[in-house]
Amino acid sequence: MRAWTTLRALMGHWRRHPVECLTLLAGLAVATALWSGVQALNAEARASYARSAALLGTGTLASVVAEDGGRFARGDFVALRLLGWPVTPLLDGRLTRDGESLRIIGIDPITLPASASALRIGEGDERLTDFLLPPHLALAAPETLARLGAPSDLPPLAASETLPPDTLVVDIGVAERLLDAEGRVSRLLLPPERAGEPLPAPLAARLRVLPEDAESDLDRLTASFHLNLAAFGFLAFVVGLFIVYAAIGLAFEQRKPMIRTLRACGVSARLLTGVMLAETVGFALAGGALGIVAGYGIAAALLPDVAASLEGLYGTTLPGRVLLKLDANAIDKLGARLTDGTTLISATNGKTTTASMLATVLAGAGRHPVHNRAGSNMTWGVATALTEQRGSEGLFEVDEAWLPEVADRLGQLAVVPRRPAHQHGALESLQAARPLLHLLAVGDHDLI
Repeated sequence: MRAWTTLRALMGHWRRHPVECLTLLAGLAVATALWSGVQALNAEARASYARSAALLGTGTLASVVAEDGGRFARGDFVALRLLGWPVTPLLDGRLTRDGESLRIIGIDPITLPASASALRIGEGDERLTDFLLPPHLALAAPETLARLGAPSDLPPLAASETLPPDTLVVDIGVAERLLDAEGRVSRLLLPPERAGEPLPAPLAARLRVLPEDAESDLDRLTASFHLNLAAFGFLAFVVGLFIVYAAIGLAFEQRKPMIRTLRACGVSARLLTGVMLAETVGFALAGGALGIVAGYGIAAALLPDVAASLEGLYGTTLPGRVLLKLDANAIDKLGARLTDGTTLISATNGKTTTASMLATVLAGAGRHPVHNRAGSNMTWGVATALTEQRGSEGLFEVDEAWLPEVADRLGQLAVVPRRPAHQHGALESLQAARPLLHLLAVGDHDLI
């Protein structure tokens, strides 16, 4: 009872000085919000880079690379194999088609080590045969597969859950053709136990061995990026703590007469210390809770600015992935800005082309819809477009497997083929479950 009375007496100071109370809570909230928000972005960036690094076995395999960092002759690979070196070739590069960039990774599945699990083509002789023999087989992430459809300028595509978006894994011979790098390789993967051996004299002048824990330029760039983000968050946290320190110091000075009065009334020093500590913990919990909630909002607000830096390193859909992790209802909330309606293109291999044509027609009429131009047609691709663009209407191509979810959140008009080729359920059932969604079924020669 005495503890409660003492606490009420101490809290009376904050009732008489509400500005100080708000300053204390604001300092705690700002410190926590900026720190947690930056860490949320940092954690997702690290996870994305880890997936990219795992793709090439970084951290588990050594590499033989050219001294100048560029590509080198495939004959050097043959020479090392003839000398008993267990190397496997890898050709890595970017292919630009229809205004979008795809990462092409060419491998030799016969000599590929088991530790490069992300590049494995799957089990079975038939799969290996399809990969090695014309027309060959290209592996891609499911969202990339759905977006590309069946392009005539690429090998037939198959889904691989281990690959990041916008990446194709093909036979190294196919990669040479796609990247116009006939007879060249980017690096040779080498088991780490052989990394300490010197290269044969004829090759040592132009090649070098990187151990499995060696940092590449991307490693250093990524570490610098994470360090800058962490330093920014920590600096903001320290600034917030200075605000808290000033508020608590001022309050303590102002409450000295009250503390002396409480001591004169018989309140022990131990009880007074315990009550003040409980008061401090209460403020810390309240300010920290507000800060964590605000931190996720700050992370979402920072995404459009941070996306430009992350996109070059980790791909086009990272902002949407982060946003949906922070708020599962982000598409609904951002979609509320599309007051002039939303059109969804789905259930056809020509989604990207159709959506681009419609976007061009609308632009000619002076209308500029929010549009997932990069072709990422899953929920995170839609979220990325909503995050990075502004407009009053939406135009999105949507993979048929994701059409029900996106239609629930955004859809008012869905354009689909008259005889859809998808296998994810009848569109009639989709419309029956969503009476506000209008389906426009078109044929090959219909005009929209």
